[in-house]
Amino acid sequence: MQLTWYEDTPRVQNPAARVNVLGSGVRNQPAPACVYFVRYCTSLRGGLPMVKFLLWFILLVLCWPLALLALFLYPLVWLLLLPFRILGIAVEGILEFIRSLVLLPARVLGGPTRV
Repeated sequence: MQLTWYEDTPRVQNPAARVNVLGSGVRNQPAPACVYFVRYCTSLRGGLPMVKFLLWFILLVLCWPLALLALFLYPLVWLLLLPFRILGIAVEGILEFIRSLVLLPARVLGGPTRV
């Protein structure tokens, strides 16, 4: 009789000994409340900025000088990185143009069109 892949794998007798996907917790133990909160907020439309604001507010309570420094440095870093974003948009446009040139003969000679 041939064993399938799930029959010849060793079975764990204690289900609490299984390791959770997130790390060192057990599988039967629920995730911390903060994990559910972040999942809920990011599932909402535009929920990620709210999570960022709440994290910044916690930082403001715990270490207000660092929070104020982050608040003032964020626009400066955004302005410094703006040319790289523009360069990335331009490079993406050039690469898309080259891709369309390479695929043009296949479109001209190609078979049925996709809808």
